Amino acid sequence: MTQITVNGKVVWVSASCVIKTQRFVEAGKKPGEIAALIGRPKPYAQALVKTIMEHAQMGRAA
Repeated sequence: MTQITVNGKVVWVSASCVIKTQRFVEAGKKPGEIAALIGRPKPYAQALVKTIMEHAQMGRAA
């Protein structure tokens, strides 16, 4: 499980959703496309992509 902040609220994200989103990010998808693919609102997908990118910069998994 991973925590993200969406519209000022802390939300838990399942590991499977994180892995799925990470694969879409690696494939070059944009947050709007990812939101549709994972069935979540765009702000949720944007926060998740941001968290994944931050963790990738630090060289660790989300």
